[in-house]
Amino acid sequence: MTESQSEQPVAVPDATMDASPPNTPSPTPLALYTPLPTGQTLGVPPTPPPVAGGAYQGELPALLARRWNWGAFFLLPFWAGAMRLWHLVFISIGACILSIILDAVAKDAGRIVNLPILLYTLVVARHGNAWAWKSRQWQSVEQFVAVQRAWGIWSAVIGLALVGLTLAAALLLKV
Repeated sequence: MTESQSEQPVAVPDATMDASPPNTPSPTPLALYTPLPTGQTLGVPPTPPPVAGGAYQGELPALLARRWNWGAFFLLPFWAGAMRLWHLVFISIGACILSIILDAVAKDAGRIVNLPILLYTLVVARHGNAWAWKSRQWQSVEQFVAVQRAWGIWSAVIGLALVGLTLAAALLLKV
C-alpha cells in the first residue's frame, strides 16, 4: 500500500448525531411525525408568518373558502359552537324547538320546518369554512385545515352511524 492511500481520511460517524442526552425519555410516536413543509398540504399556499400575538390574520385561500364543510353539515350546532358562530347555534336550536312544538300541536306540522332547516344546513355547509375562518384566530392555514378535517371525519362517522341506526330501527319496526 502506498503512503498516499493510507493517509486518506476515513469517514467516522458523528456520535452526537444519534446520541440522546442521558435521562431523556424516548420520543412519543407523535414526536416522530414530521409534518410536510408549509404549503405542501392540499395545494394550500404557504402561510405567512403570524402577526404579534401568534395569530394569523390573512385571508383564507379561495380554494378552502369554497370547499364543502362536512362538520357544519352533519353536526351544525356543535360545529358552530366550537367555531364560535353563536348566531348559527341559536338559529339551529330555535329551529329544532320550533319543529318539536309544531309537531306537538298538530300531527306532522313539525315537518313544515324540516325543509327550511335542510336548506339552512346546506347554506352553512357551503359557506362554513369562510365563516369559521373569520370567527376565530388561527395559527396558520394548516391548523385551520387540520381542525376542519377532524370535524369532517367525526361528523361523517357520527352521521353515518345515525343513518345506520335509523335504517336498522325502521327495519326492526317495519315502518
